[in-house]
Amino acid sequence: MKAVARTTTAIIAIMVFLLLSADSWGQRAPQENGNGPPRRSNITFYGKERPQQVHVDCATTQGKIKNMMGIQGGPRPDVPDVVPDLSEYYRKMGVNMVRLPEGNREDLFLGRIFPDERADPMDPRSYDFQEIDKYVKAVKDIGADLLWSASYLLGQSGLPRMEFMRGRRSIVPYDRIVRRSGISKWTTVCVQVLRHFNDGWAGGHQWNVKTVEFMNEPFMGHTSLVYNRASPTRVWELYEAFARAIKAYDPSIKVFGPSLTSIDMNFNGLDLLESFLDYVERYDVPLDYFTWHAYLKEPSNFMEWGERVGEALDRHGGKLANVRVANTEWDIAAPGAFHAANNATTLIYFQDSPRMDYAIRYRGDPRHDRMDSSKNLSVFTNTGEPEIVYYAYLALAHQRAETPIRVAAEGSDSWAFGVLAGKAPDDSAVSVLISDTHSAYGGFDLSVTNLPWDADRGYVVEAYLVDGRRRFEKVWEKTGKGQALILQETRNAPYILWLRIRPASG
Repeated sequence: MKAVARTTTAIIAIMVFLLLSADSWGQRAPQENGNGPPRRSNITFYGKERPQQVHVDCATTQGKIKNMMGIQGGPRPDVPDVVPDLSEYYRKMGVNMVRLPEGNREDLFLGRIFPDERADPMDPRSYDFQEIDKYVKAVKDIGADLLWSASYLLGQSGLPRMEFMRGRRSIVPYDRIVRRSGISKWTTVCVQVLRHFNDGWAGGHQWNVKTVEFMNEPFMGHTSLVYNRASPTRVWELYEAFARAIKAYDPSIKVFGPSLTSIDMNFNGLDLLESFLDYVERYDVPLDYFTWHAYLKEPSNFMEWGERVGEALDRHGGKLANVRVANTEWDIAAPGAFHAANNATTLIYFQDSPRMDYAIRYRGDPRHDRMDSSKNLSVFTNTGEPEIVYYAYLALAHQRAETPIRVAAEGSDSWAFGVLAGKAPDDSAVSVLISDTHSAYGGFDLSVTNLPWDADRGYVVEAYLVDGRRRFEKVWEKTGKGQALILQETRNAPYILWLRIRPASG
């Protein structure tokens, strides 16, 4: 019997080992292109295979390259006494929208702006705009739009306190808004904050803030329904009051909501996406942008969720058929060059999401409570230095600034390899951006046809690379003649390569 027991134990041990090892079969850890030894990762990097075929036709235009350079957290850092001002970096990245929902030492919460929930919402003395004004001014000073998120409750006691209950977190129940201050008072405060931003109320400004979002993640993923006991209908009623109040104040303001996470849209069979759209449709509630959040492994996963949202809006039809989409929180926790390539490929894929006008990456500046940037997904370190992912945005910013007219490009796959091409309005330049997250391709074969200048002028091609060792650095330059460019590039993922093509001088 002891022998049988020992044999059984050995078999079980072998089975456990095989199960734990199964996920790593055929995988290799990402190596930063010669920059140090391989490190452990759960990301699959495929071996070198045939190059991907990429073709660009400069004669076929497809409108403008969309600006998807949205960032959560402004150029004024979350910890301005530690992290230096990031404004110049934000300008170079081409940031067009900054979302300010929460964090920042609670300075952006309604509970800090309106610290006494018993106070008169029409009295300027009831408000403290000192801190939030600094953050908003920094956003407007770089020429970006502000997406202000009205979060959460009124009064100091309404500031969110993360409660760890049985290993899960929750925020203050939303029904306290009704029980303590009332929905009408809450919406009045939201409007008065906008009047301060836009109309000079309470010593305010003329900032022309035209994009406003309902509360940040009102269900907080899979826990808030359990612990906060706020039914979806209660939250939708609060959204309705918010949206109607904003439109009554200024119909030109775009209302974003309801900030559902990808988990919220499939919670134990309860589809909060459909629940929300049903409510909006039934009561004809204003909605300009449906907003959703996701932290997903593959660039293609974001597209799949975006398609699901678009299909739901189409099914409902009517006014909802005209609602646009904004992803107001997205990213992935990943190492080095993979992180950069993942972000670039995702942004390239977003170009082909027909309803999407905004994508807000989480996040720009380090959070005060997560100063290790590897833990908070920030673009910058806790000393204000750029992480490698910054250079993905720099490459996209260069492309959009120099060659904003999108031209036809083939070669993107549906998983990890992205291609985006553009040309200058005066036909003085063409550029091709290629981002490979972890595809099976060992590089690419590129053809660019119908270059928009005389064939006898020839061309100059410059290549700028982001990988484990290079930070958007020029790695080669080539010349050629004719109106077509043909080249081969042998390269293993992850990387981002930006090619700038201009006519030769003379």
